Amino acid sequence: MASRAVAMYQQHVTESKLNYAKKLIDAEQIEGAAMIYQELGMWKEAGDLRRRARQQVMTQVHVNVNELIDQLKKAGISTNYTCPVCGGHIPITGETNLSKLYGCQFCGSVIQTTDLVEFLTKVVGYK
Repeated sequence: MASRAVAMYQQHVTESKLNYAKKLIDAEQIEGAAMIYQELGMWKEAGDLRRRARQQVMTQVHVNVNELIDQLKKAGISTNYTCPVCGGHIPITGETNLSKLYGCQFCGSVIQTTDLVEFLTKVVGYK
C-alpha cells in the first residue's frame, strides 16, 4: 500500500512539473522549460526546445549583427571578440565578413549570435 502511495505521489509530481513546463513554454521561457524536461530525464524534449529557441533567436538577430558591423565601420572601430571556449581573440572590424563570425577560427566552436550581439552593442555604445 505504501509503495502504491509513493508511486502515485511521484506521478503527481511529474505531471505537475510537466504542466509547469508547458506554462513556461507558453510564456516563452524556453530555458526554464528545458531544465524541467532535463530534470525529468526527457533529454530529447529539452534539446528540441533549446534548438528551436536558438533557431528563432538567430533568425531575428542576423540583421542586427549586420547593423552592428556597419556601426563599427562608420565609427572606424576594431575590436577582438574572445571565444568563450578557448579564449582565442577573433578580430572584428567594419570589413569583417559575417561568415567568419559563425565559429571560432582557433577551436572551431560555434559562436552564439546572441553573445556576439551583446558584445558588439557594448562596443558601439548602444548599452
